[in-house]
Amino acid sequence: MSALDLKKELYEYWDANPEYYKIAEDVHADVEAERRKLFAFIKEGERVLDIACGSGVNRKDLPEKIHYCGIDLSFAGLSAAKQSNINARFVKADAENLPVMNNSFDYVISTNAVEHFIEPRAVFDEIWRVCKKG
Repeated sequence: MSALDLKKELYEYWDANPEYYKIAEDVHADVEAERRKLFAFIKEGERVLDIACGSGVNRKDLPEKIHYCGIDLSFAGLSAAKQSNINARFVKADAENLPVMNNSFDYVISTNAVEHFIEPRAVFDEIWRVCKKG
């Protein structure tokens, strides 16, 4: 199976299983305090890109006044994210080819996702490209 075929299967799987995103919301409650500590260094006004954001659970633990953009390949995940998050932008995109300008985000985050990437190295290259240096 080619990487393109595998990606197509993944797209179809995630879109056909919206209940997965409800499970992600339930799991979030168990790790909310830890995520808040992890994201404490992010300050108001900064730009944050969340790769493979799913239902947007990370947005809930980030400061209110940031510029947040969540990217995911699943319409089902993005639909759930848009329903439960304000002050956020969500985009359907492949993490291996981000529709984002170079050096445009202060932080790039991604939780519970790397094991789902077909080409993780390509995703990390994209993270390096879009995150501001320094």
